[in-house]
Amino acid sequence: MERLAFHGLGLHSGEPCSLALDRDHGPVRLRVGKRSVELAQLTVFRTDLGVQVGVEPEGELPGFRVDLVEHLFGALAGLQVDGQLEIRVTGPELPLLDGGALELSQALLALELPASPPRLRVLRAGELHLGTSRYVLTPAERVSVTVQVDFRGVGEQCASWDGTRGSFLTDIAPARTFGYRADHAALSERGRARHVDKRSVMVLTEAGEVEPPGRPMGQDELARHKLLDLLGDLYLGGGAPLGSIRAEHPGHTSNHRFLRAATEAGLIGQVS
Repeated sequence: MERLAFHGLGLHSGEPCSLALDRDHGPVRLRVGKRSVELAQLTVFRTDLGVQVGVEPEGELPGFRVDLVEHLFGALAGLQVDGQLEIRVTGPELPLLDGGALELSQALLALELPASPPRLRVLRAGELHLGTSRYVLTPAERVSVTVQVDFRGVGEQCASWDGTRGSFLTDIAPARTFGYRADHAALSERGRARHVDKRSVMVLTEAGEVEPPGRPMGQDELARHKLLDLLGDLYLGGGAPLGSIRAEHPGHTSNHRFLRAATEAGLIGQVS
């Protein structure tokens, strides 16, 4: 198979969006309109309730911005896909689809894209505090990522990924995005989460229950989705490294700061 396409509505804009995944040569690229760039060329423009990336105009080439990329990047990270793919997007964001990354992951598998080894490794043990988030790194010869969260009405949850495709597809990819009903009005005023499909997300009450028609919350599903988000955020900086990362109360903003800070501190570096 050489191409798979998805169509749907954006979570934030509510506008029609489409995504096509094409087998290609070379590194992973993102195409919007006539402009196609490697992921390393992307700028992260915002990280509030999702991640928006893009490029500025360059000469006669137009710029673009694409929202809600984190689930696709999480799928690429979890399947260790590092090349032979062009991502084509029409619309202001990627379609929400199943609210997680399972549909996207199954599409990537159908394209028979090869897995690549980690490009980064944890060089030495360390700990970083970024706002309310804490990241603990330990050198190891395999990938291990753990997320611990604590949400009102739900309590503490913990989820882990062992760096394998099987674990990602079973445990991480199906975990749905979520938010509290009480926070929706404020988010909508900021231009976020304007279109919420309750069949694909978890809309939570203050008691931590999922409103119908959403399915009841699975075991540690909030933590598993936060782990998916973390993998997507790490992907833009090179992917999950060889070694152990434990993230307590992570979020998109702190995740992007974490990888930069860990690299600058010499805690994470390239695989030699």
